[in-house]
Amino acid sequence: MVNKQGFGVIEHNFRDFFHLSLSSSTFFACKDYFVRYYETTYQKLLDNIVKSAVLYVDETPFTMQFEKGYVWVFTNGTEVISIYKPNREAAFLREFLKEFTGVLVTDL
Repeated sequence: MVNKQGFGVIEHNFRDFFHLSLSSSTFFACKDYFVRYYETTYQKLLDNIVKSAVLYVDETPFTMQFEKGYVWVFTNGTEVISIYKPNREAAFLREFLKEFTGVLVTDL
């Protein structure tokens, strides 16, 4: 589901907007493919960021049509990753950054 749109709605929109007939299962397979394809890249970026001497962390709220949440951004000044969380609670950071030993810069 993307922004509270099931793959059926996305399939319909692709047909209307782009004149492409793609099945819901095709969109699901693409989503699964990209998750697996970029997992290694994500892990390498996270490893580099956690090994850095300085880590900058910030969160920002965002609103989609039917959903509110937070994007958490992590950078060492060179590499950046971001993750979605449904709320601003920072409890996940203890496990997420357990290997980090440098200076943490944040406004929390």
